[in-house]
Amino acid sequence: MPANHAIQLTYLITGLQYGGANIGMVRLLNGLDPERYDITVISVVETPDDIVSLLPESATLYRLHISQPTEIHRIIKLFQLLRGTHVLVCSLFHASAVGVPIGRLLRIPKVLIWQHSIRFKSKVRQGVYRVLYQLSDQVLADSDAVSVMISEKFGISSHNISQLPIAGIDTKEYGPKCFDSNIEEQLKIGTIARLVEEKGVFDVISCAESLGNQFQFEVIGEGEQRPELTNQAPANVTFHGAVDNDSIPNYLSNFDIYFQPSKHEGLCMTAIEAMACGLPVVASSVGGITESVVPGETGYLCEAGDIECFCNRLQQLRADPDLRNEMGAAGRHRVQARYSQAVLVDRFEQVLMKTKTV
Repeated sequence: MPANHAIQLTYLITGLQYGGANIGMVRLLNGLDPERYDITVISVVETPDDIVSLLPESATLYRLHISQPTEIHRIIKLFQLLRGTHVLVCSLFHASAVGVPIGRLLRIPKVLIWQHSIRFKSKVRQGVYRVLYQLSDQVLADSDAVSVMISEKFGISSHNISQLPIAGIDTKEYGPKCFDSNIEEQLKIGTIARLVEEKGVFDVISCAESLGNQFQFEVIGEGEQRPELTNQAPANVTFHGAVDNDSIPNYLSNFDIYFQPSKHEGLCMTAIEAMACGLPVVASSVGGITESVVPGETGYLCEAGDIECFCNRLQQLRADPDLRNEMGAAGRHRVQARYSQAVLVDRFEQVLMKTKTV
């Protein structure tokens, strides 16, 4: 397309609630040059408007509130909104399921689908994604684990997969933590996660029971498991519920170690944010965490569910403030080099350049 025309970029996402994929979208769009991109954001289903105020001022926002595939008038509206789009990015299931086929029918020059996890909620969704990957020009993979899954499970060529972690961290928003040489009487261990089975939050309870009052565990997040978790939690575990995304850096700055005992993960944005804040990370060796956390350098990894390993690593870090400082500094440097907003924008634009029409 002519260089003097703005690229019509439409970002189709399932909802506008807080979440790693949603916050990553905000960071990407805010990093793009508004003189080069004319940005439209379309939300497919009705959700809380948590991230609306974080979108670029120049972006145009539409909410479709599609609740049933039989709502033909809303599907027609989406057709109308997507006309003239040069680049269509689809993120999360509902957005991808409607956006990718419509993008192909409208002959949009570049249709991208962003895959954030190695797991699918059902066999039906897995089958739908198989078709969507084949229809898309590029599959954007949040991690190497996602790239491998897409290639091996679905037979998608590596030429059509671009590894692009949707982190986009601005480290200036995360003040670096610094530990003095004294061993604190009680360390604060932070976990930020939805309180659902895949996040392994019951392992926080188990570690708190094993380690006792030398550690205070702070859990941020909401979910279906909260009633059972709070009933079982010992006195050294505090649940804070859900918090605004803008508050995350402040909470992280009050932690001494970040703990992510997930059973499954995609990219795991919160572990990267903790590293940006200069915290050592103790986490499960799953998903994208195995790429962001370098064992012995920025933190420690254990097999999911290995309570003994988690406890040993937390105790090791408690006993060595200098090690916590070293790991925290290394983690912050790693975020700046691999997961910053500048890196995200640069890699995204490299993907766009693969298509001559952009």
